[in-house]
Amino acid sequence: MAGTFFTTVDVPAGARFLMSEITESTAPDVDLFVGRDLDGDGAPDAAEEVCRSASGVWQEKCTLKAPAAGKWSILVQNWASRPALIDTIELTAAVIPGTNNGNLSVTGPASVPLGQPFPITLTWNEPSLATGDYWFALVEYGADSRHPNNAGSLLVKLNRTG
Repeated sequence: MAGTFFTTVDVPAGARFLMSEITESTAPDVDLFVGRDLDGDGAPDAAEEVCRSASGVWQEKCTLKAPAAGKWSILVQNWASRPALIDTIELTAAVIPGTNNGNLSVTGPASVPLGQPFPITLTWNEPSLATGDYWFALVEYGADSRHPNNAGSLLVKLNRTG
């Protein structure tokens, strides 16, 4: 017997990403649907769907770049619940804002030769992150201080384990 659950997320103007991911599940087949609440009813609707992650396993995720401001719905559907058992499914969702919140620092070399790999060090400061929590961030890098994000970006997913 299949089951569904949904939640809503408020996305502010200028957000860089809306992340949603099934991070743990006892159910073998879970699907994920993300949509923008265009009609304002606070509920998911197939016509509002923007991302679908629906394979034959539980490891599903939707990563939306530059989502429009407003209310979004995230729906989880358990396709293969097991009779007489209660499945547990963990949904992790996060909005990466378009502002620097000061909770992630990145250090690296002042310059590198073109096309050469280089090391970076990430330091996070998120005191409310408890053991088992997930946290998402965005690191952007550029050619020089006048172009701080023209070379690329790196999505960061942190799982606090202790």
